[in-house]
Amino acid sequence: MSGDVIWLWVLARYRRHYTLISLPVLRAGTLAFGLVGPLLPALRAQCPGGPSEQLMTVQLVIGQRVDRLKSITDSVMRVLEYERATPPSGQAFYIAAPRTTWPLGADRAPWHGDVAPPGTLVAVKFDKRGDSTRVNVQVRVICAVSTREESRRYMSTEHMLALFSGMQVILALDGELETALHPYDRQ
Repeated sequence: MSGDVIWLWVLARYRRHYTLISLPVLRAGTLAFGLVGPLLPALRAQCPGGPSEQLMTVQLVIGQRVDRLKSITDSVMRVLEYERATPPSGQAFYIAAPRTTWPLGADRAPWHGDVAPPGTLVAVKFDKRGDSTRVNVQVRVICAVSTREESRRYMSTEHMLALFSGMQVILALDGELETALHPYDRQ
């Protein structure tokens, strides 16, 4: 699996407008899932369609100090209905317990249809950049919901779930909690 392609999404912001830039990159290792790695085989054994290969990282540089972001992360993640799986470590500040429901606000999303939620693992890491902080949110989808070939396609259910989950966490940490919770309410 060391040559698998993952998607790195960079969220750029200029005066409260966001732009997504996607970059396919080779997997060189994971941000933090080694810490919850022992959970994966048991979770994936319950996947009717087998395990998913979807792994995505979403990044954004936020004009806040890293200590400020660390102080609000637990409360923001609770609002998004994530539970912390492990204490902060050198690899990641926040690693969520496996989630087996759709993210908040995704219940009306057109990209998943009637598919059962495939589950996600989410990790958040902060890199200090002077008075700013680069936020890295890595999302691993647990179960495949389609064939291996279909799930690797851009805009597949697994791809959209990973992107939605990563974007939701980044927006919430950047102070856009209302947008993160109700993405489909805007016309």
